[in-house]
Amino acid sequence: GSSNLDYMVVLDGGSAGGGLTVAMAWEPATPMPRLHTRFSLDGGGRPSAKVVKLQLNTSCWGLGFAQELQPFELVAGKSHDVALAVNCANPQRATSEVQVAVQAEPMGVLFFVAPPVPPAMMLCPAPAIDPHEYAAAFQGLEVAWTLPGTTAAVRTTPARLAPAALKMRGITLVHRQDDGDLAGLHLHAKCINGAKLYAEVTVEAGVVVLAHVKTPDDMLGDFFGSYLLDALHA
Repeated sequence: GSSNLDYMVVLDGGSAGGGLTVAMAWEPATPMPRLHTRFSLDGGGRPSAKVVKLQLNTSCWGLGFAQELQPFELVAGKSHDVALAVNCANPQRATSEVQVAVQAEPMGVLFFVAPPVPPAMMLCPAPAIDPHEYAAAFQGLEVAWTLPGTTAAVRTTPARLAPAALKMRGITLVHRQDDGDLAGLHLHAKCINGAKLYAEVTVEAGVVVLAHVKTPDDMLGDFFGSYLLDALHA
């Protein structure tokens, strides 16, 4: 339920919202996450307002609301909660920041940024794939992200590289080859927008020395690259 969600104030009625305060929280759900929004009136001395529309603007996943907001009256001193499922039907833009627009009367249209999207919510359960199919797809794609030379050394452990540990993070270990201190891994995952992600990682003496991400969806290279490093990081 919404009681144990971690709400974050994204619009402060006292300063920017003209009396309208908005707090939001992401909830993991299948097949698509839900975004909870809590509206309240304060700071503007306004007795009531009407919330007419809520929409998500472009992001790297193309997140949008799968349901329409039913317009409602808001009265001072009483909050109103709305939970809407999202989908990936919006256009994409190379940012993980999700901008939100709310239309309220008499405030007009107000813009703010949703709480950061928990990256794990953007991945499907670890997908199965035939190694030959994987190899063919991997060869046919351009590199969308490479481990930046400026990144501080990412240390990992055998526990982090174990298939079960990767699977918990939505990542499939397709193939692994060990050669002395070196381990080469091919990894696979799928975004909830349907895009397939392929990665090649080389670990030397417990440090990630090489990492490439390939995906037909260019917008997701950075997202998956940073998600991958986070998953491997011990």
